[in-house]
Order: sequence, then C-alpha cells, then structure tokens
Amino acid sequence: MSDLSNAASMPAEIEYAYRARPHWLAEKVHFGGYMTGYALAKLLGPRWTCAAMGGMMRNVGPLLGLRKRAYGNFDLVRPSYDDAMRRRIVRGVFDNFARTGFEYAFIPYLSRVAVDWRVEGLEHYLAAREAAGGRVIIASAHVGNWEAVRAVAALHGPPLGLIYRAFNNKFVDQHIFRKMTETGWPAFRKGAAGGRALFKHVRNGGGAMILVDQRLGGAPILDFMGQPAETSLAAAQMAKTLKAPLVPAVAFRNEGGFTVRFEAPIAPAQPDEMMAEVNRRVEAWVDHAPEQWLWMHRRWKVRASGRVRKFGSRHASDA
Repeated sequence: MSDLSNAASMPAEIEYAYRARPHWLAEKVHFGGYMTGYALAKLLGPRWTCAAMGGMMRNVGPLLGLRKRAYGNFDLVRPSYDDAMRRRIVRGVFDNFARTGFEYAFIPYLSRVAVDWRVEGLEHYLAAREAAGGRVIIASAHVGNWEAVRAVAALHGPPLGLIYRAFNNKFVDQHIFRKMTETGWPAFRKGAAGGRALFKHVRNGGGAMILVDQRLGGAPILDFMGQPAETSLAAAQMAKTLKAPLVPAVAFRNEGGFTVRFEAPIAPAQPDEMMAEVNRRVEAWVDHAPEQWLWMHRRWKVRASGRVRKFGSRHASDA
C-alpha cells in the first residue's frame, strides 16, 4: 500500500475516505496510543487480549453516554425488555464491540482458527456460488464479528471482497487496512471508487460481503424490527444487475469462537422486496443474540427528504 502520510498526494478516493480526519496532533497522539496497545496485544496474544478488553469494556462501556442511545432504541423496537435484560444486553454489546475491534488487528489469526468453528448451512453458500459461476453477494450485519464469515468463506474458495468505512485517523486506517488484506481478502474503502472496485470484483467472478444493517441517509424506507428504517438497496441491486445470488450469513460469537451460519438465498425480486426479506433475516439474528448487535447505531433515524439513493452513486455502498 502506498504511503499515505502526505495528504496532498492522496488520490481523490483516499482524500474522500479521510474527509473527517482529526487535527494532525490529535491524529499522531491517537495513533501512538493505538500502536502501543497493538504492541501489547501482540505480546499477550489475540485470545487473551480480546478476552481482557472485552471484560474491561463490559464494565466501563455502560458508564458511557452511548448506552442512552441503546436504551432509546429498546424503547422504540423492543419495549418488552425489562431493566435487567437491558443492562445485560448493553454490557454484552460493549464486550462484543471491544473484542471485534481487537480482532481486526488479528485477522490472520482468525483465518487460521476458522477451521475449528461450527458452520451451519454451508451448502447454501457453495451451491449459490457454483450456480452463478463464482459470483455471490453475502448480506451480513454488525452481529458478532462479520469477518468470521469471510474467514470461513475463504476456507472453501475465493475470498469475499468487503467495503468498509475508513477510520478517520489515516495512520490507524493504513495499519488496519494492511491487516485486513494480509490474508488476501479484498477490501475497499467506502465511496464511489470502492463501490466500483467491488462491483468489478463480483462481475469478474468473485464474491462480496455487504453489511446491510446500518442506516443510509436518503435510502428507501423499509420495515426493520417493526419501525420504518432507511435501508440501502445496494446489495440487492448489485445481485440483480450481476445475476448473483444474495445469501444472508452471520457469525455469532460463542465460547469456542464463532458459529457461522449461511442461510438460503433471497428469492429474486425487486430490490426493495429483496431487502425487506434481508431485514427480516437480520431481525431474527438480533433477536437470537441481542447482546452481539450494535444497538448504539441510529438505525431508525429518518431523513425528511424524498431523495432516494441508488447503487452506483457516490455513497451507495454502505458497510
């Protein structure tokens, strides 16, 4: 990967990815702290580090203001959750989030231990990929650790490409990007260039994973967990355009690592109908393991606008 230290020499798509960069001094301090933590994590090892950081955030996280957003989401879509369940879920969310964050620094490790995980429905993924000459779109969500889905897929064929939102700190992003691609799994930064690269990757016979559970402002409004939610149609539109199966898949965290589940493909239909079904699948995943989903996200914020985004626009690829 090219040196990104000189912002003036960055390609346009990289400049766009880092549009929210912090002040240069804060960026350097943050990166120094990150690398110190990474060095310690390497010394301690991935399993112990992830467990320790998860345990710490399990206790510290609920003290942060973000828990209020989670409680607001509970009130909106799961008002039946009592206080004890809400506290348990929020603690679990921070635990899972911390573990996932540190696992990004150890993706090569995940690729090695994936052979020991429990896998369900693999036949759905293999049959769909074979039927379309290798082209396949995996619809996943911020449940457990979605990278575990890519780890299992890589054991059974070509790796899945992924679009991700670049970290605001370009030095942290550069380091994590290298870790993400050390295993040979394609990764593209969110934006127009990343969307085109992922589209080309699938068109040429590759697979892609798209995280579909976050809000995309201006996207069509579909039902999600009983409430209107702006929902990107990108995954379904790409699947329809490229005649690629759309296969939902999720990785639930467990004591032995992960349980990775591939589900039956979404039946071909109009993109909004396909994504409505994807939303129903994701809802079932969240209900199965609510402590492993990112409840702090403003999923049900709806922009007062008639504008509808389409796949291929500058911001259409959402991960």
